[in-house]
Amino acid sequence: MGFSLGGVSALYSSMKRFQQMWNPRVAFVAHIPFYAGCSASYIGDTDVGTAPIRQFHGAADDYTPVAPCRTYFERLRAAGRDAVLTEYPDAHHSFDNPLGNKLPTISKGSQSFRGCKLKEEPLGTMVHAESGRALLLEGSVHSNRPAHRLQRGSGERSADCRQRFRENTLQAGTVKIFCEGLATVSEEKFSINTKGAIAMKSMRAITLELLLVIGLTVMGCSSEMSSRGDTGWITLLDGSNPKTLDNWNRIGDANWRAEDGAIVADKGKGGHLLSKNSYKDFQIRAEFWADHTTNSGIFFRISDPKEIGSKTAYEANIYDQRPEQEYSTGAIVNVAKVSPIPKAGGKWNTLEITAKGSNLTVMLNGSKTADAQHGQFTEGPISLQFGNREKGSPGGAIKWRRVQIRPL
Repeated sequence: MGFSLGGVSALYSSMKRFQQMWNPRVAFVAHIPFYAGCSASYIGDTDVGTAPIRQFHGAADDYTPVAPCRTYFERLRAAGRDAVLTEYPDAHHSFDNPLGNKLPTISKGSQSFRGCKLKEEPLGTMVHAESGRALLLEGSVHSNRPAHRLQRGSGERSADCRQRFRENTLQAGTVKIFCEGLATVSEEKFSINTKGAIAMKSMRAITLELLLVIGLTVMGCSSEMSSRGDTGWITLLDGSNPKTLDNWNRIGDANWRAEDGAIVADKGKGGHLLSKNSYKDFQIRAEFWADHTTNSGIFFRISDPKEIGSKTAYEANIYDQRPEQEYSTGAIVNVAKVSPIPKAGGKWNTLEITAKGSNLTVMLNGSKTADAQHGQFTEGPISLQFGNREKGSPGGAIKWRRVQIRPL
């Protein structure tokens, strides 16, 4: 749960990207943002967890306007997600604050991003959606125009907001997500299955206490939860640490080297960095830069390290100009075609591979590009390729900034 800027965290913590980085073994009960800003779009922002998302917003909020959130929640629902945006007419920013002003007040000089649409580029760079410029706190990126804040409305409106919030919570079922019987809601008050009952308070106090009890009990009854940071990722290659090249055997004559924070190859007849260990079920997360003419990829479950290719392993391809475009960047060569066809050339990208049993998936920059059931190769090392193009034409450079693996 979060309010205003904290609401942004409450909202976007629903993303699987965040959950996998933070702690994939901890389950959220629900995501409940109040008047969160939705002016930014993130890679994979509709690929969220199963916990319901319930946002509460004032329709008259001109500090963090609700309109971008309407668009975002429409996208979430179109993707089949459990997401509901509730709007309160005539309510301004911080409408639920029991200590705030009953009438709107002008907050002069308040900075906000309400007039700016942002988007995430690969590797977390935020840019202005229209100009493509990196985010800076200057110029048109933020607004200093006066805004109405701390609106609670009249007593009648405030009571109506609380009543409707309570009704929406009941309808959403957000208090009964985990472990049936932990918490119940009556028409007149929230009651917790502890020693007493909680009388009606402000929406913020009620919901904080309710979610605290639910959260603590869920942590006690879930056997899958672990301490923060226990993600199991192993760094196999780090461009800022050339010693990580010792984790690999060099195959072929590619000129692998550490350069400008990356492990780079751009000359030679072709070659691979071959991992010294074998892997069966795993996830791979790799950050790479490719030229428009690069022929590269990650081979995994390699059955014959002396003959690395799509006939002896699975290949998550990085090859924008491959003649057979259906097996170009983002595809698993000869196994899973890619459509629509993405392009990786000229920029940093993130490639994610999951191999669990016969289930194989590839994601590029947060979007799934390949998904297949295939059981030909079951275990083996992985390799990072530098290759040439057809008829011996030189291939462009490949740069690996970081490659990590997590056994499953």
